[in-house]
Amino acid sequence: MRCGQPRGTAMIGELEPRHRAGAARAVRRAMADLARRLKVNRQGIALRKVVPTVWPDASLGCPEPDRVYAQALTPGYAVLLSCGDDEYEYRTDGGRILFCVASKGPGR
Repeated sequence: MRCGQPRGTAMIGELEPRHRAGAARAVRRAMADLARRLKVNRQGIALRKVVPTVWPDASLGCPEPDRVYAQALTPGYAVLLSCGDDEYEYRTDGGRILFCVASKGPGR
């Protein structure tokens, strides 16, 4: 699979200073995971956005059926990446990073 040239990126520098290091770490880890999943070079993956988020529980908004999650507010980041026309969402709590959603571009 090839991603093509990355189109537009969200800048981590636009975040509040207190979020920049955590957001950068989340983006690096998400990009590495996506590159491994898709078997592509990281340079072809674009960051669409990264958003500091407080998840309502330890599922990070991506609960799996038949699993129980700690019911505690969980700070982290939502990371949206793209490869070509396809988008991929990751969620993190600072320690874990979860592949949450993939959406295919037009004609797929």
